[in-house]
This record gives sequence, C-alpha cells and structure tokens, in this order.
Amino acid sequence: MPVIFKNTNALKKTIELEEISSLLNGINTLLTHQKEIEKIKGETFNIFSILGVESKENKTHSNFIAELLNPNGSHLQGSVFLELFLETIEYKNTLSFSSLNVIKEHHIGRKTNSDGGRIDILITDFNNYISIENKIYAGDQENQLIRYCNFKKECNKVYYLTLFGEEATDLSIKDSNLLTEKEGYKLKNGEDYYTLSYSYDILNWLKLCYEKSVNIPQLRESIKQYILLIQKLTNQNMNDRQKMINLLFKNHEAANVISTEFHSLRHHIRRQFREDVVKKIKQQFSDKKFEIKTPNAIHKKGIAQIFFYNKSLGINEYEFEILIESFNDNGHHNGNVFIGILDFNSNYNNYPIEEISTGFNNKYWKTAKFLYFNEKHINFRDNSFLDKIKDPNSECYKTILDVFVIQCTDFISEFNPKIEEYFKLGQHKTIQQK
Repeated sequence: MPVIFKNTNALKKTIELEEISSLLNGINTLLTHQKEIEKIKGETFNIFSILGVESKENKTHSNFIAELLNPNGSHLQGSVFLELFLETIEYKNTLSFSSLNVIKEHHIGRKTNSDGGRIDILITDFNNYISIENKIYAGDQENQLIRYCNFKKECNKVYYLTLFGEEATDLSIKDSNLLTEKEGYKLKNGEDYYTLSYSYDILNWLKLCYEKSVNIPQLRESIKQYILLIQKLTNQNMNDRQKMINLLFKNHEAANVISTEFHSLRHHIRRQFREDVVKKIKQQFSDKKFEIKTPNAIHKKGIAQIFFYNKSLGINEYEFEILIESFNDNGHHNGNVFIGILDFNSNYNNYPIEEISTGFNNKYWKTAKFLYFNEKHINFRDNSFLDKIKDPNSECYKTILDVFVIQCTDFISEFNPKIEEYFKLGQHKTIQQK
C-alpha cells in the first residue's frame, strides 16, 4: 500500500532544510581545510590586510594597479605589464609607449553637471586616452561617468572597474538635463563605457604579471600578496576550488537558496537596525525641526545613509546636513560607520572645521566621527557584527542599538546648535554673495 503524505509542502521544506544543512556542513569542512592550508603556506600574512588598507580604492588599489601599468614604474619591467593589461581588456588602438603616461587621480577640470572631476587612473600617449573609474565599495557620484566620457570624447575609452563587473547606476550615467531622448540622456554599457571586474579581468591580468615576474622574488611576492587580497575580496580564496564547485553543483538548489537568502537576510538585518536607529533618534529630538530621511535603499548599490534635514535653516535638502553612513556594503572608509556634517557642494567653506577624524576631505566634511562598539569600528559589511544584531529581541541587539544611538545623539546635540547659530547669524550669506 503506497504511503500518502498529507502535507507535501512541509515534507519538501524538511528535505530542503536537510539538504541545506548537509551543504553547509560540507562547506565548513572545506573551509576548515582551507585555513589549514593557508597556515602551512603562510597565506594568513597579508601586508594589505595587516595595514588595514585592503579596500581603499585609491590609496591601495589604484596605486598598485597604476604602478604595474606604468612603463616607468619601480618594477623596472618596462611596458610588459601594460601590454598584458591591454590584451586582457582587448584594447584595439595602438599606443606609443615612448610618450605614454599613467596618471593617478587625474584632474580634468572643475566639476560641473557634465564635465570635470578626477579620473582614478588615466593611461595616455596624448593621442589616445584610457580612463579607469575604480570602485570597490563606494557608491557612484552624480553624473560621474557622464563627466568622464565627455573628457577627450573622440579618443577616450572609459572603463568602470568593480569587484564583480557591475554596470554603473543611473546616478552616474543618466542625466535628465541633457535631453537627447525623452527620458533623458543615458550612457550605454559596451558603447559609451565598458565594465571590468576584479574577480575576472584584474585577477587574470595579475596572474599573467606574476608569471612574468617569477624570476624577480621581491616583485613576484608583492604581486602574489595582491592576488591573494583580490581573491579574498571576491570570495575566491579557495585552494581546491574544484571540490567547492563539485559540492555546490551537486547541491545546486540548496546553494541557490543559501545564496539568495543570505544576501536577503543581511539586507533585512541592516534595514531593521537603521529603522530602529531612526525611531530612537526621533524620540530623542521630537521637539526639533528635523526631517529624518533614509532615501537610499539598503539593497541598492548606493550608500545607505540617514540624513538629518533641519528645515529651520532655510536651505535645500541635501545641501548642508548631518548624516550617518553607511548601513550597507557600500560607503567610504572601508565601510566603517561614521556621523558627520557634510557640505555637499562645498558652498559653505567659512563654516569652522573641528574634531574631524582622519581621512576626511575638509572641503566637504566640516566634522566627522567614527562610531564604535566595544572599541571596534561599527561596520555593516562585517558578518561577525551582523551576527551580533541579527535578533532585534536579544539583549546584545538592544545594547548595540543604545550605544549606536547615544553616540549619534551626542553628536547631534553638540553640533546642531552650532549649525543653527551659523545660519542664524547669516555667516553663510557672505559666501553666497561672493
């Protein structure tokens, strides 16, 4: 007599959970083995990680890549690495290496709606231009790629480099003020700009550079360290990748569920925490004329912030405000959360700069402070931190939330009166009249 299951959905769910549990156990076994191999090989020692610069876009990544690309670089290998890079990105034009320059953070003029700014890496022989916009975790700036594409437009090829080769957001490539189409002008990937990834393009190029450096120990090991860093940032630091591939595809349905759910749950945890921060701060400043805004969604590529718009100042939103960032994987300063006063367009440069943490551009930030818990930076990229706040009913969650909010409210209580006084006395008008 056949067995009849009354609740097939419950049975299916049980089987899925068993498969997921089995897959996770298998992956944990591989990761344990991986860590043992790393210890034996000495791969746990990485100078970039030790110095805390592993995700600094310009200080680390642009600098290292530009140095390898430069035919006159300290590697003393001439144009060999540059030629390998041009092959990797399938660049078709012929460059004159005798007159070639590789320039970091190249200034192309005062920033406007359609021109100017700084290109992270510029390769040029002054007849041809290759512009590389380098993004590790930072979000796009408004009209950023539009401005770079307008630089030397007829002979400039613009590349957008990210960890996994994502396309640029509309914020960077769409401008409704340039009405070449009904919906506004929008750059096209593969025509106006081209995507590159660390996970594939840069990693493959670095491996070719490593092969060319095999007989130069100091250079070879420096490139190897950087390769290990890229593998770490792109989750490819598995020595026996075939075992991982076999395990995942043997359990592909469970792997897909884990991947989807894990990203979704990380967003959920961060979204919940940001909402609770807003609620508690609103309670603290219920008598103030603040509008507290969270315009950027947690799951989107942009920086997830909280803005404190003081309506009494008589200025536009997002012009001069206190803000907290970032509540997702994006953001500056390696994802370490901070609160600060941002002069978005650098219009109020006579506002006094005080008590600013290191690494902030004083042109835009009038003051800024990192947020801490147990003397460690709060960081929403860090899964170990997300683990601490995964349950909003836990005492740990409540403690961290209270510590977070106290630091923010102390900052607002200290600096909001100073901002109000600055605008009340009309000091900002001095700037506007000039």
